[in-house]
Amino acid sequence: MAVVPIIMASIAVGSSYYGMGQIAGERCYRAGLRNAGYQNVKWQVRATAVSTLGVGASVFMTGFENKFYSMG
Repeated sequence: MAVVPIIMASIAVGSSYYGMGQIAGERCYRAGLRNAGYQNVKWQVRATAVSTLGVGASVFMTGFENKFYSMG
């Protein structure tokens, strides 16, 4: 079994989820969403990420919230 390619693919996928989250966080901020507004929809955003990305949602949301909160 080729373990190294499996690990490399997992890292690449994980990195892409984090990057997608960062882009989404920045775009939401630039579109006018601020912390108070985000707190009202945070669980809807998280539920959407989980239903769309499954296991990768936690990595996506980490990227999203890191970027979003750093911009505020």
